[in-house]
Amino acid sequence: MDFIPKPNVSDFGGMDRIKTGIEEVRTEFLPVARRYKIPFPKGWLLAGVPGTGKTFASQICAQILGFPLINVGADVVKSGGAAFLKRLLMRIEACSPAVCFFDEFDKFFSADQVTGEDSQSKQILGILLTWLQEKRSPTFVIATLNRLDALPPELTRAGRFDKIYYVGFPQAIERKEIFQLHASRFDPRWKFDETCPLSHEDWMILLGKTQNFTGAEIRAIVESAAKKVFHSLYESFGSQLEEIESPPPIHIGLEQLLEQRKEFTSLYSRDTERVLAMENRARYVAKPASSPDESQFAPPLTSYWGDNQLTD
Repeated sequence: MDFIPKPNVSDFGGMDRIKTGIEEVRTEFLPVARRYKIPFPKGWLLAGVPGTGKTFASQICAQILGFPLINVGADVVKSGGAAFLKRLLMRIEACSPAVCFFDEFDKFFSADQVTGEDSQSKQILGILLTWLQEKRSPTFVIATLNRLDALPPELTRAGRFDKIYYVGFPQAIERKEIFQLHASRFDPRWKFDETCPLSHEDWMILLGKTQNFTGAEIRAIVESAAKKVFHSLYESFGSQLEEIESPPPIHIGLEQLLEQRKEFTSLYSRDTERVLAMENRARYVAKPASSPDESQFAPPLTSYWGDNQLTD
């Protein structure tokens, strides 16, 4: 059982339905909800492609709730067995209010790779099912995984989790938010649209070049661009950078971002078939974490023949 520290960023890009949902959860944990006999929220399942921000969103959700985030690792639970898990859940409830975080949730129920037996997984499943169904403490569960079909079906039926979200590739407006969120860490001009160094045309180019990129990949592009600018400054000023009272700032523009974009091959490009399979299997089980993109940055709808389709 590990307590995960608060993230150094207070927001995440996109996923507006998760942001709205966690505010509702926060309200349902208030004492006034008990006056109306509203039960404590149970928790959420977050499924989606690796790197789309499920873990980071979980950290921010815990921060919004004001609860500590307690990580429960699959390897530790499987090595300790069902009895260990039962004691662990009792300790977590004793620490409540808290967010109980299960990362790579499907690993809790995989068969032993050596023996092929799954008797322990069945015992772990039984304890979790009972706990999720019967817990009455202010403990909110967030479990993340890549493939929903890897879970036992009992876990996705009504009564176990309040909501199941699919966290997919960020849409155009969400990619814009993610770029601004991370670029503003190095270049304050990115914090507001009014001071952002990119024009609308620049944004359309950048967002078009990062279609089907994950939030983690966008972050890596921004950080690589910032490092490139830093090294350029160091080559120009050397050790004087440490002595200058007001050192020259890092300025990140379209050119630097596109240069680093060329160095990346996205997960979608590397493993398209597996990624699409994850999306298709979650389509009728999970609710999208994001509303449809209707912003000015959304790509135009096209017909089968490639013609732009006008929308009201």
